[in-house]
Formats: sequence, C-alpha cells, structure tokens
Amino acid sequence: MNSIKLVFRAVDLHKLRNFAEELSGSLGEFGKLPMSEADTAIDVLVVTKIRRARIRRCRSFIEKLLEKHFLKDHCEIVELRSELDMPTPLASLARAAIAVSVVGTALLLSSPAQSCTVYQNFRLEAIKNASVVFRGRVVDYTVARDPRFRFATIGFKLVELYRGEWSDPLRLAWYNSTFQLPATWHQSPDAIVAAVPNPYPTASNERLAVLQEACSSPFLLEDTPKIRDKVRALVAR
Repeated sequence: MNSIKLVFRAVDLHKLRNFAEELSGSLGEFGKLPMSEADTAIDVLVVTKIRRARIRRCRSFIEKLLEKHFLKDHCEIVELRSELDMPTPLASLARAAIAVSVVGTALLLSSPAQSCTVYQNFRLEAIKNASVVFRGRVVDYTVARDPRFRFATIGFKLVELYRGEWSDPLRLAWYNSTFQLPATWHQSPDAIVAAVPNPYPTASNERLAVLQEACSSPFLLEDTPKIRDKVRALVAR
C-alpha cells in the first residue's frame, strides 16, 4: 500500500479543514483519510492505504479537489511508497534511512525541512506523554534567528488547564523538526496544546516544548468543543 502526503503552506485553517473533511468523505476506493485526522489537521494530511494501481487516479482526484477549494497553489503533494511495496531486500534499508533521518533531525535542529522519509499519522492518544496540557490563546510568536538551531517560541495566555502546572504567560519552544516553521503565526490564536520538558535546553531556555512525535504533526490543536471533549477524556485516564 502507498500513501500521499499533502503539506500546506500559509493556508487558513478553516479552509484546510473544510477541504480535509470533504476529502475524507469522498475518497471511496482510492484510499483512506479518517475524519478524526481531517478534523485535527494543522498543516499536513496523509491519505493512506492506496493501491499501487490507483495512486495516479487518487492523486488526480486530490488535485481536482484542491482546485475546487482554491488550495492547489498552497499545497505540496508527496507520494510515499510503503515498505510493503518495496522489494524485500530494500525494506531494512528503508527502515535504516528513516532512523538516520529522525536521529539527524534530533541532533541537528538546523537540518532541512521535511527530513522524514515516511510521515507518521497523528495520534491524539500520545497526549498521555505530556506533562502540561491546556487550552490557551497565542499572545506572541517568534522564530529563532540563531543559524545553529531551528525553532520558534510561542507565548500563551491560559484559558483552561487540563494537566500540570502553569505560569502566565507560558512560553513554549517549538522545534517542528519534521516540517518548515511558519514565519508568522497565521493559525487561529486559540489552541489546545500539549507540552513536554524541553529536550534541547541548549537551543532554547524555555522550560517546556510543544509535544510532537517524530515525523508527525505537533500538538497544537484547533480549539473546538469536540476536540476539548476528546482531550479531557484522554487526560482523565
């Protein structure tokens, strides 16, 4: 099975979600995009379980839908070949390439964007690894100018605390090692956020960093009643 990754740049979040929901509901036999992922997308969508014989038709279908939503000029389409479709001798090499890519990103924060070979689907359940979970409003956003490191700092004002301790305003480091950091914060100012202890204190002196699993999207979620309920349920476990 193959996958298609859609990486969006400078797109209104509501327009992206409207596109994602229609894509999720209309893919049919072309592939799979769970509605739960469409509802929580920030800048990346991944259509999975695409048969090799249908990948061109699937891509064409996606491109037409992007045009319908006036998003084609704001989206990069990347076709991902899964290990299951590779000849057996190359499967271990593919896994090794992914491991090197992820390790390289962790050690060299200034490494090129999109260094991951295979994008991993966003798992809301990973929020259980967070030390602080909250609903807040973005009050400032700054991209570091240090050429040695690639990260941003996001300041939040608390709206609701779900887990952990809070100091207002709270500032988080965001390394976003899988994708390019946006130059400005163009999303909604309200977000549901999960954070962990800063893994790179030599890069940023902030105490916490945005939770982001390797090769997946960050825990900067749209603030909606549906997502709030899901987060509250997971944090309460």
